[in-house]
Amino acid sequence: FNDRDPAVLEDMAEIRGDACNVRLSIDLADTQGSVVEGIQQYMDGRERGWDVVVGPARSSVAMPVAQFAQFAYDTEIPVVSYMATSPALSDETLRPFGRTVPSDVGSAYGMVQHVVHHQWASLAILHTSDSYAMAFTEALQNSCRDAGVATVTFSFDTKSEEGAVAALAKLRESNVRVVAGIFLDDDFDLLFDRGTQDSPKSALAVEAGMTGTDWHWVFADNVRGKETADLLGSAAVESYGGRVGFSPWDRFLALWHAGDLISLDAYNRKHTLDKHRGPDLWEETPAHQTAFVYDAVIAAGRMACEAVAAAGSDAEAIQLMDPEDPPWYQTIQPFVGTSGRVVFDDVGDRDPGSSSSVLSNLVVLDEASGEVGLKDLASLEDGVWNFSQPFTFADGTDTPVQAVAVQPDDAGDAGLQDAISDSSASSSSKKGSGTDSESEGLLPPAGSDADAQAAWITLIVVCSIFGCCACMGVLWALWRAWRFAVASVEAREREMLANKERVRRAPLQAKEVAFPACVVHFQTLAAYDAVPSHEMLRKDGKLVVLDTYEDIMEFKGTNTVIFLSHQWLGFSAPDPNRAHFPSMLDCVRDLCEVVSLDEASVYIWLDYCSIPQANNTLKAISVGTLGLYASTLADYFVIIAPPCTHHDTGAVCDKASYLRRGWCRLEQWACLAGGGQSCMYICDSPGQLQ
Repeated sequence: FNDRDPAVLEDMAEIRGDACNVRLSIDLADTQGSVVEGIQQYMDGRERGWDVVVGPARSSVAMPVAQFAQFAYDTEIPVVSYMATSPALSDETLRPFGRTVPSDVGSAYGMVQHVVHHQWASLAILHTSDSYAMAFTEALQNSCRDAGVATVTFSFDTKSEEGAVAALAKLRESNVRVVAGIFLDDDFDLLFDRGTQDSPKSALAVEAGMTGTDWHWVFADNVRGKETADLLGSAAVESYGGRVGFSPWDRFLALWHAGDLISLDAYNRKHTLDKHRGPDLWEETPAHQTAFVYDAVIAAGRMACEAVAAAGSDAEAIQLMDPEDPPWYQTIQPFVGTSGRVVFDDVGDRDPGSSSSVLSNLVVLDEASGEVGLKDLASLEDGVWNFSQPFTFADGTDTPVQAVAVQPDDAGDAGLQDAISDSSASSSSKKGSGTDSESEGLLPPAGSDADAQAAWITLIVVCSIFGCCACMGVLWALWRAWRFAVASVEAREREMLANKERVRRAPLQAKEVAFPACVVHFQTLAAYDAVPSHEMLRKDGKLVVLDTYEDIMEFKGTNTVIFLSHQWLGFSAPDPNRAHFPSMLDCVRDLCEVVSLDEASVYIWLDYCSIPQANNTLKAISVGTLGLYASTLADYFVIIAPPCTHHDTGAVCDKASYLRRGWCRLEQWACLAGGGQSCMYICDSPGQLQ
């Protein structure tokens, strides 16, 4: 983008020179797949002056980061994800968030089209209970409902072997044999990975006999790279980024393999992760999802160009997304990227008609070697799935498996065959008798010979048997429908009970102290000249450490804890010029007078004192427990926000700037949830407690 080189994307030449003088710089941040780390990195990035975020990759991290970006700040920073596919992110209230990868709604629709194409009326859904799988399952159920396909769902906690075994047992009991598997790689391995001879694994679904010719599995996208003979005949639906034969992607691959995109030295200088790559980096073919990443960066650059054009070249500061204006994805012009024509809809999703999705069939690719792999059979073209080739199932034919397993009564079937044989013999006897009774009506007249009467009686008996069988068939079908309906209701009840259990556990989790609560006696704190760090207090033996919820409640029985919340006045220190510290001490003394507290029993929770500063891992764990500190530990919550000047930026820090801080808002919400507003005070001018 910075070179405006049209070697990959030809229309890059349109924004050269005077058309746009924007250049992008890179600041890499690893969320480690953690919500807490993702929000922390986002907050740190804002402090470092980020203008746009490319990422996060995981939906479970992208959702809270997008919510935090929307509601915790007055100014908005665009967030462009290249891999977060959860349908829950298709939300118009998440103004900063958009994505170059299509939503899972498209994959869910592809799964249902596969089901409809093979005329299956029922689909079982086995999914994990994480936010990604739950949102995907909801989209899949909605698509099934629109197509008239009945669904029954089974869930288990991610990486839970016990939960997976129970869910598989319920799935088998339902008798539905066409199953959509919605889970990430670890749970796919739990169900289907046998491991190696030296290191065998459980492969729970395989051991339970739930693969093979009687079963058909449909996956979202986690089969590629994990192909196994146990899943022959299964299907995978995925959004495809880079497609061989699409000229921009082909040009990108050519430059990649030639090593012309970036020098290895430059790559390693910018790469902040521990593992640096050698020259073989350019020999490997990048994953097709790389196209979504490439296009996310191009989208970031293009929105910057459009912001500059709108503000004018003389503008001193450029904001890519103004809260008063439409979100960036509603104004950015469509462009041709490496993943196709990139078009965004009104909620920031990639328009389904501008991306490529494929349905693949896991088959034997080479009979001689027994190699198995995915073969693309259907594709999404202009929003319509095109099934151009027959599907191969586990038995090697194109005959679909039965959606619902049938378990016939062997004895009943044998009796029915005997009755049919007897009726055939009776009919033959009648024909051989030479008797003609066609003109005499249904029953023979009185005085007919015995053979004719026997033939008529046999015919009536056979018709009666067939009639009874037909009635039994109708009753059996009704019973099966009733049983399936009961199974669906039971599944919904189980899901409701699981949700209730999660709600029941939520208050209990509020009592889990992930990191000990650390407080300092007020009179001890007042003896210091400035705010002491956690490590200094620990070294001086001045910290009181409460390890468990019971310890906290016992401590609060004889002491009072005041939670001091404030905005840091420096990047590396909370109060470098001692602007806040005197106000903190004065406000605590004033509060003691107002509510008649004895200073001898007053302890203080203050972030710089109570949260580890030197060890980032311990800091992250403690920050993750912040809600418990503010809601359960604190008896009183005091906001310290007198007018001050930020040491590093020179900006005014006061009540207004405090209220724009994400962590400050989180502390307030936690306090409100735990004790209400009556215990909250603010000091927004020196010595004035309200």
